[in-house]
Amino acid sequence: MSEPHLRTANVGNQPLPSLTKSTWQTTVFTPGQIADNAISAWSADPDNDGHSNLLEYALGGAPLTFEHNLGLTTTIQTEDGHPSSLDLHQNRLPARLATTQIELSTNLTQWDEAGDALQEDRPKLQRVRLPWSAIHRQFARIQVTEH
Repeated sequence: MSEPHLRTANVGNQPLPSLTKSTWQTTVFTPGQIADNAISAWSADPDNDGHSNLLEYALGGAPLTFEHNLGLTTTIQTEDGHPSSLDLHQNRLPARLATTQIELSTNLTQWDEAGDALQEDRPKLQRVRLPWSAIHRQFARIQVTEH
């Protein structure tokens, strides 16, 4: 049985190669590690860096290597000395069987989709720009969902 492939919103309409969960697992874990759910389950964090295997898979991390940011960087853009937007930059990866969604919250309990986000896909980079007025005094997170 084959696994379905991620469908992405790709601005350039260029097909991206797909990387299934099982293919990814065989590239990052030994057969013994794959058989051990404490190491290879989506919810596992074998390197104790705070990033589950699902997050490592979706963002291109290495699940056995401690990493701080998983190739995700943030920049606050300014205009006339005042913040104007928050940019999230992520290295563009082959398609994954997971989707990422930026969500915002004022209380860490109720999370809503960041609807005002401007998304830009480039050959090797994806950028999401959130207007400062929409996120000021809010928490932001990346929600990862498996397909």
